[in-house]
Amino acid sequence: MGWVINAMASVMSVMLNMDKWTAVWICVVIALIYAILSGFWGVVVTDLVQFCIAMFGSIALAIIAVNHVGGMETLLEKLSGLLGSDAVHENTLKFIPPVPDANITTSEFWESPFSKFMIFISVMWWSHHGTDGGGYIIQRMSSAKNERHALLATLWFNLAHYALRVWPWIIVAVVSIVMFPMIPESYSELGVKAGYPLVMNSLLGPGMKGILIVSFLAAFMSTIDTHLNWGSSYMINDIYKRFFKPNETEVHYVFVGKIFTVVLMVLAAFTAMKMQSISKAWEFIFSMGAGIGLVLILRWFWWRINAWSEITALATSILVTISLEVLAWNQTIAAGDTYELFAASPILFGISLQVHHKLMIIVPLAIIAWLTATFLTNPEPVDKLKEFYNRVQPGGWWEPITAGYTHTLQPVSDGFFMQWIAGILMIYGFTFGIGNLIFQNYSLSVILFGCAGIGSYLVWNRSLSKLS
Repeated sequence: MGWVINAMASVMSVMLNMDKWTAVWICVVIALIYAILSGFWGVVVTDLVQFCIAMFGSIALAIIAVNHVGGMETLLEKLSGLLGSDAVHENTLKFIPPVPDANITTSEFWESPFSKFMIFISVMWWSHHGTDGGGYIIQRMSSAKNERHALLATLWFNLAHYALRVWPWIIVAVVSIVMFPMIPESYSELGVKAGYPLVMNSLLGPGMKGILIVSFLAAFMSTIDTHLNWGSSYMINDIYKRFFKPNETEVHYVFVGKIFTVVLMVLAAFTAMKMQSISKAWEFIFSMGAGIGLVLILRWFWWRINAWSEITALATSILVTISLEVLAWNQTIAAGDTYELFAASPILFGISLQVHHKLMIIVPLAIIAWLTATFLTNPEPVDKLKEFYNRVQPGGWWEPITAGYTHTLQPVSDGFFMQWIAGILMIYGFTFGIGNLIFQNYSLSVILFGCAGIGSYLVWNRSLSKLS
C-alpha cells in the first residue's frame, strides 16, 4: 500500500501543484473513509465501476498523447532519434532483450537485461508469495457464487490485469520519453515518475484533466480498499479471532476490523513518506516473499509439507531481504552518502544487486532452509491430512494418506500441466499480441493472437465446459 500511495501522491503533486506529502495525507484520508464505510461487498462492486473509469481515462490519454506527437509511426521515429541518449537505448522497445556478448561467468552478463529476463521467466513465476493464487485473489474466488464463476472471474482478472490495463500506460510512458527526455528540474525529486502526469498536464484541458485525475483516484481507491479489506480480514480471522477473542459477536469483530484498517492505513502512509523509489519498494516487498512460492505449490500435492515449512521459507526470505537492505545502508553510510529507504542497491562480489540477483540468493537459501525444517519436524496430524485430502483430492504425492482411497473427484493434478500451458498461451498471447499490434509488428501479433486463441480454446474445452 505504501508504494501505491507514493505513486498517487506523485500524480497529485504534479497535477494539483501541491507538496508531495500533503498529497500523501489527502490520499490517505480519502481512502480510509472510503474503506471504513464500505465492507467487502462494497469493495467488489465499486472496483468494477472504478476499473471502467480508470480504463476510460487511461485509454483516452493514450489516444490524445499519440495524436499529439503525430501518430504511432511518428512516435517511433522520434524515439529512434533519441537513441543513444540517457532517455532511450537500443532495447527500450524490445520485448525480449538480446543475448549479451559477455561470458556467462562475468558480471557483465549477470547485470544485463537478458539475465534479468531469464531469471524472471525461469524462477520468479514459481518462487514468489502469490504463485498459487493466494491473498486477495483467493478471497475474491471464495466469495464467488460457484467454481465456474470463480474461474471465469480469475481468468478475466488476469486478462484485464496483464493484457488490457498495461498498454495505455506504456503508450503514454513512451510519449513522455519523447516529450520530456529530461525531467524538468522542478520535478527532479519525483524522477521518471513525473513523466506520466507531466504528459497529462501538458496535453489535457480542464475537463479531461479532471476525468484523468478521477480515473487515477479510481485506480488508487480500487487497489487500496482491496488491500485494506484483505489485510484487516487477515488480522481479524487469522490472529485476533483465533488467538485473542474467539467467542465475540460479529459486531465486535467488525468494530475491531475498522481499527485495524486505520492502523494499516497510517503505517502505509508513513512507509510511503520514506520511499524514494516505487520500483525499489516493490522489489523489496517481492523479495521478502520470494522463497515461499514452491512451498505454497507443494502444500497441495505433497503430504509432508507442514506449517514449519511455510514459516521457515517466509522467515528466511524476510531475513535475507532485510540483511541485504542493511548491507545497502551500511555501504551508503560508509561512502559518506545519505541513506534513503530502498534507494540504493547492495553491492556483493562487485555486482550491484538488483531484484533478479536477490532472487538467486534468496530462493536457494529458502529452499534449503524449509526442506531442512520439513524433515526435522513432524508432519501434520494424519486425521487433518485425511480431512484435507478428502475435501480437495488434489493428487500428487499423498501415498501414506491415499492407501486404499477411492477418489470421488478428478484429482487436481490430472491434466494440470496442459491447463497451465493453456493459461500461459491465452494470457501472454493476448498481452504481447496487443503490444505488437500497437507498435505495428503486425505479423508477430497475428501469431501471438493465434496462440491466445488456442489457449482460450483449451481453457474452455478442458475446464470451463466441464463446470456447471
